[in-house]
Amino acid sequence: MTRTLDQLHRLRAHQRREATVALRDAEAELARQDARVEALASSMARARAATNLGDPADVATWSSWRLQAEVTGRRERARLAQKARDVELAGAKHRRAVMDELALAAVRDARLEAEMEIVKRAEAGRMDAIAARNRRAA
Repeated sequence: MTRTLDQLHRLRAHQRREATVALRDAEAELARQDARVEALASSMARARAATNLGDPADVATWSSWRLQAEVTGRRERARLAQKARDVELAGAKHRRAVMDELALAAVRDARLEAEMEIVKRAEAGRMDAIAARNRRAA
């Protein structure tokens, strides 16, 4: 039984490490996507500031570009929301893996303590038998 618990403990530890890596990767992806959204917003602001509102050709170019940038911005914000959901799911998976590992460690420790108690009782019984023999022999 102890060997099975040890193997299960190693499996749970591996699952926890995988969940930790997945969470870290999801958080990094979220940060990268957030940077893309911020960069797009910044480029829109810079382009707006550089547009000459007195020139109709400049305004037409700006309007066309702004429409494309808005579509791109919506798409990137939707990706950002998806990345946030991915981080949430990875975090939940990580928390579950940690809880599973801790629960298994508690079961394993309880099993080891029970085995140690049995060994202690057997040792105490042997010592009592030796003591009883020594009293009779004396």
